[in-house]
Amino acid sequence: MHSFKFILLFLMLLAATIVSAQDHIDSLTEALSRSAKKPEQMQIMLQIADEYRINDPSEALRYSKWTYELAVEAEDIQLQALAANSIGASYHYLEDLTRSSKHYFKALELVEIHGEDQALKARILNNLGWNFQKQDAYETALEYYRKSWNILQEISYPELLGLLTNNMGVSLRNLGRTDEALEMFTKSLEINQQKGNFNTVLYNLNNIGLIYQGKEQHDLANVYFSKALAINYSRKNYMEIANNLNNLGVSYMEMEQWKRALDTLNRVSVLCDTLELKGAKVNVLGNMQRLHEKSGDFKQSLVYYKDYIN
Repeated sequence: MHSFKFILLFLMLLAATIVSAQDHIDSLTEALSRSAKKPEQMQIMLQIADEYRINDPSEALRYSKWTYELAVEAEDIQLQALAANSIGASYHYLEDLTRSSKHYFKALELVEIHGEDQALKARILNNLGWNFQKQDAYETALEYYRKSWNILQEISYPELLGLLTNNMGVSLRNLGRTDEALEMFTKSLEINQQKGNFNTVLYNLNNIGLIYQGKEQHDLANVYFSKALAINYSRKNYMEIANNLNNLGVSYMEMEQWKRALDTLNRVSVLCDTLELKGAKVNVLGNMQRLHEKSGDFKQSLVYYKDYIN
């Protein structure tokens, strides 16, 4: 019954998100049709790509590539750099990190030629760091983050600074430098709360939760996971909802609250199947395998292990 209610609630939220996003896309598409200036048209197209990126990265990629082609025709280096960065971001959401990094490097090359947009350069360096981080190359990720950090000491870009310090914390945590990571997450949370960067606040809360989870302070970790989850539900950020639920499921498992852990991880599985979240699905399968092993259900653990390795 609880799983059915969750599925129903999730589908209602998903439908509302699609309608809301489509309304904004329709508004931008109308503005695009009214615009007669090429640079303005390309800027609008990049905004449309941004709107599509989370829920339909393939369509975001189409608009990004279209913009890049127009920017090349117009010999506009700045817009070529913006479009190449947008292509890289779209491939990132398509989980093609090789092509994503290729286009980020192209964007970096173009911004170096243009030579004026240091804010964009800092963004691209952060994006490259994130790609390396997702491939577990944490030291390399930190190299790119530090390059971005150095630029941000010279310009005012608090939104990116809040995101960057969070990302640095993730690499530090994965390198086992948890005290440094917690310091970065806390600093990032302060910046983001001051500036109203609520999207990154959500990452901060989840990541601080992971630090306390690693310290086996599960009750405290769950406070942070639950805060992030509530806000993500209100903002209909489904990728992060899956992430928060997965982390809560792990905490319940470590606390030996088997039923609560199973119910929570089942909710993640429904989300992953509905939205085809491949990376999150792999994580939940691994956690399901561990849960059944720890709770003594070795037959079911083997089933999930086979799904996990395949």
